[in-house]
Amino acid sequence: MSETDFRTSLVLAQSTALARRGAAALAKRGLSDLESLDSAEVWLQKAKELYNAVPREYSVAQFRFSLGEFLRCLQRAARCDPQHSGVQCWLATAYRDGLGAEADLAEAAKWFRRAADQGVAQAQYELANMFEFGEGVPQDSAEAVRLYQMASEQGHIDAQLALGAAYADGSGVNQNLAESARWFWRAAEKGSDLGQYFLAEAIVEGKGVPRSDTEAAAWYRKSAEQGLASARYKLGLMYMKGDGVEKDLGEAARWFLKAAIQEYSSAQFQLGHMYLHGSWFQKDYVQAFSYLRKAAEPRDNLGRSELGTTMLAQVELATMYLKGYGVAKDTQQSQFWFRQSVATQKQLSKLKQQSLSGHDRELYR
Repeated sequence: MSETDFRTSLVLAQSTALARRGAAALAKRGLSDLESLDSAEVWLQKAKELYNAVPREYSVAQFRFSLGEFLRCLQRAARCDPQHSGVQCWLATAYRDGLGAEADLAEAAKWFRRAADQGVAQAQYELANMFEFGEGVPQDSAEAVRLYQMASEQGHIDAQLALGAAYADGSGVNQNLAESARWFWRAAEKGSDLGQYFLAEAIVEGKGVPRSDTEAAAWYRKSAEQGLASARYKLGLMYMKGDGVEKDLGEAARWFLKAAIQEYSSAQFQLGHMYLHGSWFQKDYVQAFSYLRKAAEPRDNLGRSELGTTMLAQVELATMYLKGYGVAKDTQQSQFWFRQSVATQKQLSKLKQQSLSGHDRELYR
């Protein structure tokens, strides 16, 4: 691997923190000018400067040195004031993401806990995540819920989403659908696209709140207009079926297309199905095949709804190969996609047996 490729890979690997803001740029300036200003605020500010600078011209060696200086500044700040909550959060993030040293989740949890104990909502949320997934601490769903609750009461939106999911799933707390909907509503009211989406899901199914297709459609629309692919797909379905809105296949196709552009497989399936059967669009086997081929591709971490439409797309694709619709007849390809649909059906059955609530826990991380 070339030096340039290595540096690019390193940047991508730090996507949750480093790649989005960049590493720092004080390697040439040194830190001797700070020795006489030994305060937590000074060292924290220097660390932030290192963190926020963009090292476009740096070699791999300079890049690593910059990260090392970033971590050393944070450690120096912590020695100056061990109770500084801002320093604690930054240091925890550095240890968690491996910025300047090998990742150390136990050390990260220690620093997040210190900040959480001082009432820092972000630290409470991050530590709750670690307890929920057993990262750096023993897995403890009840402790995760306790911390999510503390952060949620301070208005932390991601914590409110996680708490809503915990109450929906009965994870770490007794299942309470009304309480779940309440926390989704609080996040939705603050403009969270996920909060709006999950509130719509609760309303359309009548889970913890009165069932109302009209109100669900309104919340799906708010989320869809912010760009959430799953909400765009669900709004398209409501227009296709006439649930909560006047039936309009043109509007359905418009929202499906928006979601399909975002690689949402269920929307790709619906568009393919519409082209295949001439629903709204003029029947077009080539277009149908194109969308169904995308939707049929196996993907990791699909929810039950998307997995179901993936299976249906695989069946449609197998039929198109068998009959030569939009593609040359190919018995072997037809059999392949039929086998894929059977495998997907087994995967879907296994997922249903796990009695999941349908909330993707990774969304809250």
